[in-house]
Amino acid sequence: MKQILTSVLVLLVISSSKGQNDVMPACIMANAGVNLTDLNRNYFYSSNAQPGYQIGGNFRTNGDIFLMAGIQFEQINPKMTYLTTNSTDKVSMSYLQVPVLAGAHIVKWNEKQNTFHATLGGSFTTLLDVSENNVGISKDDLRTFGFTVKAGLGVDIWKLIIDLNYNLLITKVYDTPGYNNKAKLMSWELMLGYKFPLKKHEQQDAD
Repeated sequence: MKQILTSVLVLLVISSSKGQNDVMPACIMANAGVNLTDLNRNYFYSSNAQPGYQIGGNFRTNGDIFLMAGIQFEQINPKMTYLTTNSTDKVSMSYLQVPVLAGAHIVKWNEKQNTFHATLGGSFTTLLDVSENNVGISKDDLRTFGFTVKAGLGVDIWKLIIDLNYNLLITKVYDTPGYNNKAKLMSWELMLGYKFPLKKHEQQDAD
C-alpha cells in the first residue's frame, strides 16, 4: 500500500508540473453531497438504500487529462432487515475514504472555462463507526479496511463542480463461514464542490 501511495504522489507531482499553459489549472476542491447506499442481499440480511451524506476535499492536477486525490468522510444509512426474525432498522456506518482517480475533460465550452469530465479510480476505505441498531450488526462484525472502485461523470461550471459517482466496495463487508454471505456495498453519490484554482488561466494572466 505504501508503494501505491508513493507512486500516486509521484504521478501527481509530474502531472502538475506539465502543461503549465493548459486550459484547466490545478485546483484544490471542497465538496459535500448525498449518497444512496445498499448492500447486496445475502443469507442473513436484506437491505434497502436510504440517503446518507459525505464531505471532503480533493487536489486535482492541471491539464485535459488529470489525476485527483483527497480525503472524504462518508456516512451511509441502509435500512437492514434480519431475515431470521424479520427485524428492520436503519444501520448508520461511518467511513473515512482516500480516493485516487484519473480523469479527462471531454467537452469544453464558454471559452473553454466550463467542461464536462469523466473519472475512474478507487478509494482506500476505513470503517470508523456503526450505530446502535436492533438487527444485530456491530462494528466488530464488519471488516475495517477495504477498497472501493469509483467511476463518475461531472461538470465544471465557473468555480463549481458537480459530480455523479458510482461506488462498489469490492472488499466484502462481512463473510460468515459456511454461508453464501459475502455482502458488498454499492452506492451512488451526488457531489457539489467549490474549487480554488492554483494558477489562473493564461488569458487571465495576459490581462
